[in-house]
Formats: sequence, structure tokens, C-alpha cells
Amino acid sequence: MEKMWKRRWTILRTTLNLGRNLRRVAFFAATFVVGLLFVSLGAYVLATKDRTVLGLTVAGVSIGNLTRDEVRTTLRPLATQLEQDTITLESNGVSWQLRPEDLGVHIDIDTTVDAAWDIGRSKNLRMMIVDRWRAALKQLDLQPILAANPATVIETLNPILLQVSSIGTSPTYRFQNETLTIEPGISGTVVDRGKLVDALAMMITRPTKTPIEIPLQSTENMQAMFEKNLPILSAWIINPPILQLEDHEIPLEKSALVQFFTPPRPQSPLLSSAMLDERLHFYPPPEERLASISDAAIAGEIQRLANTYNTRPVNALFRMEGGRVLAFRPSKSGKTIDATQSAAFLRDVLTNIPASTSAVLPLPVQITAPEITTDKVNNLGITALLGRGVSLFAGSIPNRIFNIGLSASRMNGILVAPGQEFSFNATVGEISESSGFKKAYVIQEGRTVLDDGGGVCQVSTTLFRAALNAGLPIEKRTAHAYRVGYYEQNSPPGFDATVFSPTVDFAFKNDTDTPILIQTTIVGNMLTVELYGKPDGRSVTITKPTITNEQKPPDAKYQDDPTIPKGTTQQVDWEAWGATVKFRRTVTRSGETLYDATFQSIYRNWQAVYLVGTG
Repeated sequence: MEKMWKRRWTILRTTLNLGRNLRRVAFFAATFVVGLLFVSLGAYVLATKDRTVLGLTVAGVSIGNLTRDEVRTTLRPLATQLEQDTITLESNGVSWQLRPEDLGVHIDIDTTVDAAWDIGRSKNLRMMIVDRWRAALKQLDLQPILAANPATVIETLNPILLQVSSIGTSPTYRFQNETLTIEPGISGTVVDRGKLVDALAMMITRPTKTPIEIPLQSTENMQAMFEKNLPILSAWIINPPILQLEDHEIPLEKSALVQFFTPPRPQSPLLSSAMLDERLHFYPPPEERLASISDAAIAGEIQRLANTYNTRPVNALFRMEGGRVLAFRPSKSGKTIDATQSAAFLRDVLTNIPASTSAVLPLPVQITAPEITTDKVNNLGITALLGRGVSLFAGSIPNRIFNIGLSASRMNGILVAPGQEFSFNATVGEISESSGFKKAYVIQEGRTVLDDGGGVCQVSTTLFRAALNAGLPIEKRTAHAYRVGYYEQNSPPGFDATVFSPTVDFAFKNDTDTPILIQTTIVGNMLTVELYGKPDGRSVTITKPTITNEQKPPDAKYQDDPTIPKGTTQQVDWEAWGATVKFRRTVTRSGETLYDATFQSIYRNWQAVYLVGTG
């Protein structure tokens, strides 16, 4: 009995050992096969590293196992053939014969070669194997890539689209005597531009003799959308939502509500360059969707409110009085409606809240703090006068005097922060009638003419003199084209600075450690600009100007003018000597030279001009 069990155990053990051996053999066999496949794939990839994959075709033309240049050479005849094929468009029994070249469309051979070259070269191993396998089985046929001149496509197709389209008219809401009705529109038919573009692309790359039926779509469903919106719009008109701006409540106007619920008009039947497709260089338009709420109308209404409500922050203005800096205009925060968020809130209310509810919508408002606040008056560190500029303007016409006062007032009380560059144009702002300036004589394009803001240069000139005397770095300064008498009433020539926004500016920099306060005053015909700050020990030396190359003014010029009464003479330009004027300014501190610069002004000689009336 014992021997029998021993024999059975021996047989069982031998069987188990055989099974283990078979599994080992199978494992090693599978490993060998997989390894062989990878070695074969690697050899295949290596063999085609400079060639396209085997079996690849473009529009049925074989380009497998070719170099880039060979693919390009192979595709040229195909491109020529495709570009010469005739495409037929049909609509209601009328047909149009076109060729791709009429549309400005051609096969982009280089891009097509690039696309073919990328097949089977993916970094994703699975995708690389699948692409190469499909190509080898003739299951991967690429479509030639098209390029087009959008202007030519539009010029060729739009006349055809106009012939087959009837746009019709959109319905409209009519609100009269507190009653809302619909004025019906006229249904129309327009071309489905997206489908047409796709059909053209397919026909060019896969030509057949079958004509393309121009795809059309009706616009008559606009009436249904107007009718769908009518009940909810009527309810909102009876009980309009309230927009809340801080302490103000603003009911929405009924006319605005009507615009909110007016669906978009039917799409244009014409192609535009915005519809660019990756192949045809224009995108099909997005699927037209009728919306019950007009986002554009809502955004427009919110922007209208913002234009009325929004305010910019106001910086505090200061003045030096009795050795102390005082605030004479307090700072004020700016307020801005968040237009994007407000429009989204309003759309949500109109869409999701029943009109029977008294909807109050608080509009989100952003607060912008001013850069210079009133409380800074206590820690400005301004203690003394740094520099003063003075100019006279005796003989100025009333409008010029007004402009001098207006531009000077816009600088008065301004603080220039440490390290900040002060720009005259940026501070004074737009020089025009709409911003409050009047017409007076200015130098413009080599002539003295009446224009908005004449006299503003009196202020920039006086500020230039103050900055010079304060020893501050002058960043931008341009002399006038000719010597102006006003600026030499109390000064030698060469100490003027012209401005002409936005191209010609005057600017200086605050290179001190504390703010600089600009203060302007006008007494009689004298303008004074003072710069206050904290003295840092700098000393300023300005030489007497040298005048060279003086040129006598040309003889006076007399011009007939039929707009002036006969026998009347009117002077419009004044004579001035031409000259080159130079002076030098040196700024030192504790024996160190901070700035040493020569300021040069080249003035043209100028003739007097008189208008002689012939009227």
C-alpha cells in the first residue's frame, strides 16, 4: 500500500514539474515574440526616419516611403489637377461654374507635406503603431490642405449668395398705450454659409461631377421667438426690475426692457473674413441660436448707467500758507460700476425670477482710492520754497488771459511724488473747446493762428523757469519756433518752453526725497509758479544767455482777404528777430555737481503779416 502511494506521488510531482516547464517555455516564447515585434518596429521606424510611412496616400495618390522632396514632387500634378477642376453651384435651376482659382483657393503643398510627414511619428507609441498599421493597410488617405485669399472668396461668392437669398425683415415689438404687440416680419431665406464652405472644401479636395446645391435655411422662426418672449416681457413692463446704485433706485426703462427681449436679427447672407476655416481660411459661422435675452442690449444699458454714474478718484490739492501746507481740496474716492458682473446679474434676474416679483438688483460697484489723500497733509515733509518762476503777459487778448488762468488752475495744488516725472500735458489735460479752453493765437505749423488753448505756453514757460531755479532735472523742453514778446517782458530770450499735446510736452523730475508742491498765482498780468518741498542743500547757478546768429525780420507781408471789409487792415503775425540763444545751468550739492547742462534755443526770424480787407 505504501509503495502504491509513493508511485502516485512521484507521478503527480512529475506532472507538476512538466506544467511549470511548459509555462516557462510559453513565457519565454511570448517574450521572444514581443521583443521581435519591437525590434522589427524599431527597424521599420529607423528605416523610414527620412521617409514617409509605407502605404500612405493623399487624395488617392501614393506617397509612401518617399522623402519630403519626393512627396512635394509627387503632389504637384495632383494640386494642378484639383485646382483646374470645375465646381458647379446650383440653386432653383440656376447654376454657376467656378474653378478653385476663381475663389483664390489653392492646394497648400508645403503644409500638406508637413501633415503627411507627421503620420507615424507621434510620441505616443500606441498612436504611432496605429497610424503606421492603418497606412500599411491602405486605410489612411489624407485630404490635401487648402489655402485661400479670403478677399477673393468673398468677392466671388457674395454676389451669388445675394442672388439666392431673401433676407426678409424681423418682427418688432410695438409698445403703445401701455399695450405690447408684435408687428410681424417677413420671412426670408438665407444661405447656410457653414455648410456651403464645408461642401466647397470637400468638392475641391474630392472632386466629383455632382453639382453643389447651395444650402438654404429659412428665417421665419423669428416670429415664434417674439411670440414666446411676449408674455414674460409684458409682465416685466408692468413690474420692471429696480437697479440699486448705493442709495439710488433706478427702475429700468420700458424701452430698454423691449430691447432686452428682442431676439437677434437674421444672420447676414454674406461671407466675411471672420469666418475662416483651417482649410479654406474662413470659419463657418457658429450655429445660429435664437436667444430670449439680448446680451448686447443689456450690456449697452449697463454701460449707459456707468457713463452717468462712474467717477474718477480725486486727489487732494494743497497750498502753502503761513509756512504750513494746507489741503484746499479734499480727496475723494472714485466709483465704477462693474459692468460685466452687473450685466450677468441682470440677465440672471430677467431669466430666472418671475416678473410678478418686485426684483431689486444691487449693482456691484468698485471703489478706487485716490493716490493722494487728504490725510497726507500731516506727513508731507514740505517746509520751504525750492524755486519760483515769473512771467508777464501784458497786451494779451481776453481769451488768452482766460486760457492762462485755466491751465494754471489745473496745476495749482498738485503734488509731485519723489522720483515722479511731472508731465505738463498729462496734468493740464486735453486742450480743446470741449475741455473749457477758448481760441487765442498759437504757433502752429510755422504760422500764428487762432486755435483752442492759445496762452497755455505762458504757463509751461513759467513752470520751466521755476524748475530751473529749483535745480530739478528737466526731462523734456522745446523752445518756440520764434521769439515771443510775452516771454521777454521780464526775461532775456531762451527761457521759454512750448507745449502742443500730445506730441510736444514739458516735463521735469522730482529727484528729492519728499513731495514737491506746485502753487500758481496770477496778480494782474503776472503769473507766478512756485515749487515747494524740503531743501536738500543744492545750489543753482544760471549764466547770462549768449545770443548769436541774429537775423533781421523779413519785410512785412500784406495779404488780400475778402472776408474783411474794404479799407480795413488786420495784423495776424508779428515780426521777431531770429537768433541762437544758449545758457548754462549748473546744480551742485556739497561740492558735488548734480547737473551741468546747456540749454539751446534756435529761433527763426519772423515777418509781420497783415490782412487787407477787400470785401
